[in-house]
Amino acid sequence: MPESITTKFKKWVKKALSAMGDALLSEKSKTVPPDSGEQPYKDTPKKGLF
Repeated sequence: MPESITTKFKKWVKKALSAMGDALLSEKSKTVPPDSGEQPYKDTPKKGLF
């Protein structure tokens, strides 16, 4: 007998919440990103669409 829509939805919600919990409690990376240095900045707007 095929699964009902409610059963499929309940399984989907359970998997989604489980994945979110795993992501929240997962071990964070201990490596530091490389220093990007100074970034150029222009305060003149681009001419174009807006």
